[in-house]
Amino acid sequence: MIGYPRIQLKVRRAQISYLYANGSYSMPALFLITLLAIWTSGPYVLSPLWHAWLVSSVIILAGRTTHLWWRRTRRSTSIRRLEYEYFIGSTCSAIVWCMGLIFFMSRLPDIERMLMLLLSCMYISASGVLLLNSARCFYATVVPIAAVILLELSTELSPSRNLLIAVVLFCLLFASLARRHVLHWQLADLADRYAHAAMARKLKRTTETLRIASQSDGLTELANRGHFDQQLRTYWRRCSRAVSPLSLLLIDVDHFKQFNDKYGHQAGDECLRRVGALIQSVLRREEDLAARYGGEEFVVLLPYTGLEGARQMAQRIQQSLQASQIPHLASTVAKVVTCSVGVAAVTPDMSNDASELVERADVALYRAKRQGRNRIVIAD
Repeated sequence: MIGYPRIQLKVRRAQISYLYANGSYSMPALFLITLLAIWTSGPYVLSPLWHAWLVSSVIILAGRTTHLWWRRTRRSTSIRRLEYEYFIGSTCSAIVWCMGLIFFMSRLPDIERMLMLLLSCMYISASGVLLLNSARCFYATVVPIAAVILLELSTELSPSRNLLIAVVLFCLLFASLARRHVLHWQLADLADRYAHAAMARKLKRTTETLRIASQSDGLTELANRGHFDQQLRTYWRRCSRAVSPLSLLLIDVDHFKQFNDKYGHQAGDECLRRVGALIQSVLRREEDLAARYGGEEFVVLLPYTGLEGARQMAQRIQQSLQASQIPHLASTVAKVVTCSVGVAAVTPDMSNDASELVERADVALYRAKRQGRNRIVIAD
C-alpha cells in the first residue's frame, strides 16, 4: 500500500492521543478509589501511614494532572517521548498504590481486606482499557500491583486465599486479553480510516487532475475549445442578468502554414506555445479566459468588458507578440510572428444565442485578414 508507513505513523499518533485523553478521565477515578481505600482502611492503620500514603497519592496525581494539562497544547514532540512520559506517570501511580497495599493489607480485617483486594482488581481491569494503547504502560501498572497482591496472599495459604489468588490471576489475564482484543479492533479501525482518507485524497487529486486535463489544450495548456464553449454560455447568462457587456477577441497567427513549411512542425508547436503563454500573461483578471480555438487560432473572453476595453486588450496582445520577436522570414507581413485580431462586444440577451458573439468576432477577423493582416478590426 502506498504511503503505508505514513498511515502507521498516523495510527500511532492517534493511539498516543487516546492514551492522553483517557488519562484525563483516569486521574479523578484514581483519586476517588484512593479516598475510598483510606476511608475503609483508616481505622485499622496507623495515622502516619495513611497520611503519608494520601499525601504521596495526591502529589503523584496532581503532578500527572499538571503534565496532562501541559501536554494538551505542547504535543510537538516524538511519539516515543510522549509514551515515555506517560509510562513514568502510570508507573509512579502504580508504585504508590503498591505502597498502600503493603501498608494496609496485613493490618486489615477480612472484610476490609476483601474490599482492598476488590479495588486493586478494579485498578487492574481499568488499566486494560485506559492503557490499552501502550503495552509498556499497561504492564508497568498491573504487574507490580498483581505481584504485591499475590505476595501478600501467599504468606498464609488457605482455601479462601487460594481462591483469591486465582481471582487475581484471572483478573490479570482477563485485563491482558481484553486489552489485546480491543487494541486489535482499534488498530484495524484507525488503519482503515486513515487508509480510506488517503485514498479519498488521492482520488480527489486524480479527479481534479483529470478535470483540468479535460478542460486544457494539450499543446498550449490554455483552455480548450470545449471549456471555452462552456464558459461562453456561463458568462452569457451572467452578463445578461447583470446587463453588462461581454467581449471576445478572435486571434489568428498570420501565415502560420508558411511558418510550419519553413521551420517545421516542432517549431510551429513551440511558436503556438509561446503565443498562448504570451496571451495568458497579458490577462489581468481571474475571470478573463484565454483558450485555443483551433489550429493557430486563439480566443479571449472578457466578461463585464466593453468594446474599448477589448480593443485595448487586443493592442496589448499585438504589442507583446511584436516585442517577443519570434522570427518568421516566410511571412509577407513582417519578419517576425504577428497576429490578426477580430474584436466583438455585445450586451447579452437571453433571447439571443451566445454563438452570435463568436460569429461577429469571426467576421471581424476575416476582414482583418483581407485588409492585409497584422491588424485589429472591430466588429460592426
